[in-house]
Amino acid sequence: MSEQRRFVRRQARGYFHAFDRNSNKMIGRIVDMSTRGVRIITEKPIEVPGTIPCKMDLPEEVLDGGQLNFDADSKWCRKNDRIDCYETGLQIHGVTEQDEDAIKLLLHLWMAEASDSLNPQKDDASPKLKIRY
Repeated sequence: MSEQRRFVRRQARGYFHAFDRNSNKMIGRIVDMSTRGVRIITEKPIEVPGTIPCKMDLPEEVLDGGQLNFDADSKWCRKNDRIDCYETGLQIHGVTEQDEDAIKLLLHLWMAEASDSLNPQKDDASPKLKIRY
């Protein structure tokens, strides 16, 4: 990577996929994400540099399970022999303020789920966060 990442990425909790907005074909599985970038794993390498029109389905807790639309510039791609796939770093741009807020909420949910898995509650009465825009 030629430039340093300035935003902390959060590891995805669950299976989230990035799709091409034009073809609806799955691009890959999202591994981690920040408000400015995403790392995905794919079966085939992604061309670098390149721009991909992406969409991502959101969980019910974020925008009532709507979609996040963004453009992503591929910055790097490398083979991961350990899991026999390719990892690609994408820089996100072209998001609305509402979409950026949705990303922040999604990242917050991932952090809360990670914390809950490390610090389990005695009961499952933890409050559920649901925000609509």
